[in-house]
Amino acid sequence: MTQIQKQLILSSQEESKDKSFMVFGSVYSLEEKKTLAISLNDSVKGKLLISKNIKESHEKEKMLSFISESLSNIELSPRVKSLIDLASDELIMNAFFNAPKMGGIFMYKNIDRKVNVFSPKPINVSLFEQEHEVVLSVKDFYGSLDSEALISKIKSNILSNNYSFPKEGSGAGVGLSFLALKPVSLIIKVLPNISSEVLVFFPKKTLYKEFSKTGKVISIKNL
Repeated sequence: MTQIQKQLILSSQEESKDKSFMVFGSVYSLEEKKTLAISLNDSVKGKLLISKNIKESHEKEKMLSFISESLSNIELSPRVKSLIDLASDELIMNAFFNAPKMGGIFMYKNIDRKVNVFSPKPINVSLFEQEHEVVLSVKDFYGSLDSEALISKIKSNILSNNYSFPKEGSGAGVGLSFLALKPVSLIIKVLPNISSEVLVFFPKKTLYKEFSKTGKVISIKNL
C-alpha cells in the first residue's frame, strides 16, 4: 500500500458527516486540511496570466499555446510544465464533452473527442501566478459534474492503485483521477445546474524531485 493510499484511508476515517466536503492526500490533520483547502480556495488573487472564454473544442490548441507562452517566464521543472499542459488539455476537453446539457440530456458525452463541438455556454480557462503556486482554473456554466461520483471514482482508483490511461473513447486523457495521484492540490467546486470549476495548484518547483514531495489537499464540494 502506497503512502497516499494510507493517507486516503486515514482521511476517510476522519471525514465529517458533510459528504459534500472532502479533503485528503496530505500530511495534515483534518482541521488543518480544511483550513488549507479554504485558504487555497480564497487565495487565487495572484497575477492573472490568462482568462479566456472559448466555445469550440478545437480552440483548445490555441488555448494550450497561450498557456505554454505564459509559463515561459516562470521557473518550473520541465516535467511540471508538461503536467500543466496535460492537465489543461484534459480539463478543457472534459468541460466540452462532459459538461454541456440541453433539456437534461448530455449533448456530447459519447462523441469522439476528435470531433469539434460547440458549447452554447462558454468555457472559461484562467491561469494565475501566485507566490508559491501556478493555478489553473477551468470552469463551465452547466454545473453538471456529479461530485459524489467523482469522489467515489478518485477513491477507488487511488486505493486500487490500478489507474491506467484509456486509449480511446470519451474518457481518454489524463483525468482527474490521475491528477489526484500527483503532488498538486485540487479544489473542485460545483454549483448544481449553474457551474463547475476545477482549480489545480501546481507548486512552483524547479526540481521535479522537490515537486514530488509537496504536500497536497483535494477538496470536492457542492456550493
